[in-house]
Amino acid sequence: MASLETAHAFPDEIVANNLEVIESLAASAFLSTLLSPIPVQFEGATLIVPRRVYYSVELVDAAIGGSDDGAIVAACLGARSHDGYLRQLSIEALLREPRPWSVPYLVEAVGEYVVEILQVLEGRLPGEFGSHFAAYLIANEDHFSRLCRQCVSYWNEFDRYRYEGLYPDWNTYPGARIIADLTATAQSLEPSFGSGLENVLPNRRALRSRRD
Repeated sequence: MASLETAHAFPDEIVANNLEVIESLAASAFLSTLLSPIPVQFEGATLIVPRRVYYSVELVDAAIGGSDDGAIVAACLGARSHDGYLRQLSIEALLREPRPWSVPYLVEAVGEYVVEILQVLEGRLPGEFGSHFAAYLIANEDHFSRLCRQCVSYWNEFDRYRYEGLYPDWNTYPGARIIADLTATAQSLEPSFGSGLENVLPNRRALRSRRD
């Protein structure tokens, strides 16, 4: 059976059909996370997305190279890895071989602090599963707002003044475009989606500068 941290990380059918991959990766864990997992709603069921996993980087890297569901399961879990470079490789694998049930893991990357991962995602979401992204975002609007808040915070704290001033303006930041694209996708089904972001996004509120 799947480990406690992955037993509900995917729809039941996906877990049942990919137990070998899930158990193999879980068995490689060298540390148990102390961070609470993330409950989200997906197609009427509650999934529990790991906040971080500490699996063997080499094992996950080897597992994400295919196009079968097992490889995509591994990429989803790799996207929650403690290793930032592996997270990036896993996100790239999810973009190459998207599945409706990988949507929660791609959306979760909105809250990434590794700007290179946001650069990979910029302009590539929602992709071919726009209706699944829209439904997921609408069902998890409060959580999406928290991810947006994280994204803004990381930009302001780390990336606003780095890279020789490449991202001094929020609207030039990769995360800003990702958030705008996903918000527009959800609004195609629910026009009022994102109204709560007016107090979150810098272009709608004054943002205190660290240099003030």
